[in-house]
Amino acid sequence: ALVFVQCIGAAAAARNVNLALGGPRRTATRWWRTSPTPANDGLGLAPRGDPLASALPRPWAQRCNDTKLLTDSVSLVRLLGGWKGGGGDVATGPNCALNRTLLYERVDPVVDACLSPIIVLDNVPWCFAPNGTASTYGNSAGPDDIEAYGLFLIDVTEALRTRYPAAATWYYRVGTEPNYGGHWTSGFDAYARVYDKAVAAVRGA
Repeated sequence: ALVFVQCIGAAAAARNVNLALGGPRRTATRWWRTSPTPANDGLGLAPRGDPLASALPRPWAQRCNDTKLLTDSVSLVRLLGGWKGGGGDVATGPNCALNRTLLYERVDPVVDACLSPIIVLDNVPWCFAPNGTASTYGNSAGPDDIEAYGLFLIDVTEALRTRYPAAATWYYRVGTEPNYGGHWTSGFDAYARVYDKAVAAVRGA
């Protein structure tokens, strides 16, 4: 028997699921919807071919047409970097250029699993805030140059839509709780400027 430990929202969609190991398959109505987060410190999902991947309760590439048992999407928090400890940036070099290869390495496992990423544009990469504040979840400071950061966000959204045709239908969001120092320490005005640049990048890509 299956035991559901987390149920969020409703999604009345029929799924062909295996209700018992080795038993017959039945069509069931999936009425749960979840969106797990890989990790707060930027750790990625298990790569394809990893023994752990085949044990996870979601379909990887070879099982995409089987069932999305426990989730539809994955929230990719801290996707751009700004990780606790000073690493993780997809912006590199003196000009903070986008490293597309690194960006795709973080998104590919989710797309390959036939899931929809939720693109979270939260922590500003350290490259854009070299004197940023290391807080509970990594860099909590805004960019030194908001115009340069806005152009970088445009590069990010264009790169996503170039590689993933479905990216135009994905959900995007910025970081939340700007009143909490563990997430944001640059004040509301700076937060609003980052928000505006993120909206412009997503809508314009």
